Amino acid sequence: MSEKRKIRTGGVESGPFSLRQLMCQRECGELPDTAEFLAERDGKWKRITGLMCDFEVYPDDRLKSIRQAGIRWVMVLNSGNNSDCPACKDLTQKIYPIDGAPKLPPANCSCTPWCRSDYIATELSDTKAKDCDIAFKCVHCSQKIVIVMAGAGLSVICPTCKKVIVVPK
Repeated sequence: MSEKRKIRTGGVESGPFSLRQLMCQRECGELPDTAEFLAERDGKWKRITGLMCDFEVYPDDRLKSIRQAGIRWVMVLNSGNNSDCPACKDLTQKIYPIDGAPKLPPANCSCTPWCRSDYIATELSDTKAKDCDIAFKCVHCSQKIVIVMAGAGLSVICPTCKKVIVVPK
C-alpha cells in the first residue's frame, strides 16, 4: 500500500502527497476539514479527517469484528489530547449498543491533523447482575440494565429507547 494520496479541495485534485506532507498541511491550516483524499482501499473520495482509516483497520471493520466476537456494547475512544475535535469528544464517555454505535469519524469531525477515534469493546448487560455490577432501570422506559462497577457515573445509551441515561454511582 502506498503512503501517498491524492487530495481534492473544492473539486480541484492535487498530489499525490506523502502522509508527512498531508500532516504538515493539516497542522498549518492549509488543508481544510472539507478536503477529501482518494482512498486506496476502495477508490472512493473520503473526508481528510478519516485518512488514517485507509492505513489501519477501518472503524467499521473493527466494529464488525467486535460484533462477531459476540460483544454487544462499545465505547468510543479518542487520542485524549488537544487535537480531538468537539464532535469526537462528545462521543466519548458513553456506552453504546453495538448496533447503535455512532459512525466514525463523525460527519462533523474536525480533528487535526485527522481523526483518531476508535471503538473499544466494553461490558454492559441487560441480563443478570454479578456482585461487582450495578443493576438499574432506564428512567425513560424502565428497561433493566446491568453495567460493571467501572461504569458508575458514565452516560450510556439505553438499548431499548436509545435515550441517554446516567449510570447511578
